[in-house]
Amino acid sequence: AGLNAQGTTMVLVTHDPVVAARAHRVLVLVDGQLVADERLGQWDESAHATRIERVAGMLTAYGV
Repeated sequence: AGLNAQGTTMVLVTHDPVVAARAHRVLVLVDGQLVADERLGQWDESAHATRIERVAGMLTAYGV
């Protein structure tokens, strides 16, 4: 079982949408304020490109 299934939460800070797209949830902070909270759900390799576009769009929308 993975870490998440074991009840472990991992926090990863990145500006790279390719990396962020692998997460179940993406939080966007701007100037220390939470501006977006997107739940991407379980990882699905077949949807990787779509997830990257979704995350990249969020980052672009908030100027990150």
